[in-house]
Amino acid sequence: AQVTKVLHKWEIYVGCENILSYQQDVPILNANAPFEPGFDATNIWGPVMGRKIYFGFRFAIPPSKNKKN
Repeated sequence: AQVTKVLHKWEIYVGCENILSYQQDVPILNANAPFEPGFDATNIWGPVMGRKIYFGFRFAIPPSKNKKN
């Protein structure tokens, strides 16, 4: 989810990924022995990191009006 507020040439935004902070219990089987037959890294089907919250600013620079082709 993300929310953006536009103020003239500025944009302020805040968002969150993986809001419920769900994590897959064992994404890589037998990760401690990668050269053994039971190793399987293809079982990752869900998030492996928790909630990520972010915010930031954007500034719009208008295009130059003196541009010659």
